[in-house]
Amino acid sequence: MHEEPIWPFPVQLSLEAFQDPDLAWDVTQGLVLFGVGVALAFVGLFWRRVRWPAIVLGLGMGGIALPHARLLLVPAYPTSFYTSPTGFDAVGIADGARLFAQNCASCHGADGRGDGPLAKRLDIPPADLTAPHLWEHSDGELFWWLTHGIDSPRGGLAMPGFAATLDEGQRWAVIDDIRAHNAGVALGSAASWPDPVQAPALAADCGGGQVVQLSDLRGKVVRIVVGPAVSSPDVPTIFLDPGAPKPDACVAAAPEVRAAYAIIAGVTPDALAGTSFLIDANGWLRELRRPDDPALTPATLAEAVRRFAPQPLAAPAAAHHH
Repeated sequence: MHEEPIWPFPVQLSLEAFQDPDLAWDVTQGLVLFGVGVALAFVGLFWRRVRWPAIVLGLGMGGIALPHARLLLVPAYPTSFYTSPTGFDAVGIADGARLFAQNCASCHGADGRGDGPLAKRLDIPPADLTAPHLWEHSDGELFWWLTHGIDSPRGGLAMPGFAATLDEGQRWAVIDDIRAHNAGVALGSAASWPDPVQAPALAADCGGGQVVQLSDLRGKVVRIVVGPAVSSPDVPTIFLDPGAPKPDACVAAAPEVRAAYAIIAGVTPDALAGTSFLIDANGWLRELRRPDDPALTPATLAEAVRRFAPQPLAAPAAAHHH
């Protein structure tokens, strides 16, 4: 249960083709042909008078359907079904941002848009890591490419692997940073994220020697605040400001935590002041309020909580179980 699953085949089934109207029609035709072919072959097995014509026709239709069915297969890797073991930790995200700048920005660009100074020298243009398509790739696929590199059509590698320069934990940290940065870019000036994003994990000091992990608050709506907050005893609050715990609130003062939440908000850490985040009962980021938004009051906070508290997003799988 605690081991990552190794995928032994070069392909896996995928429904991505159905997202393209032309390919979806092609696949549907293939599936219909295949279904009719199987039905004819089945009839031939039990109806002696038409046995061989039905079986031959059924096999022929199956052969015609096969190229269409191949659209349901996509490349796969031994790590395709790995899941990140980090828990999307805030400190790891901040560490991943530093490693990205050192190892990846020369090709992918400082902002991850594929426009780095070395991009034009490569056989394959570096991926735009801010594009929505990133969320269609599993953790395991990203981990494979980061570990082993990406093949070039001319032979060799278009992107080198980093297994020799980054240990496994550092590679996972880079992946967490890529996802957090993509979420921050996608957020733009909106109040919520277009794709579900977990709140970066953190540890907060609640005074009296009590340290609370964000995961300890599952089952409750939680507020993350940078700067002054509206009082609300019904909503557990964690401040990202340095200093001692405040009454009825905890403090996560590590600068890495603030840096991670700035990444996922799409701003610099200095610009995060006055920002607040609302997290649902399953640990998903649901709403962001910026400093220039209308001032939050107890009534508007309660209304925001009511909007999503009864319907938290589906909980992620238990950590380290697959």
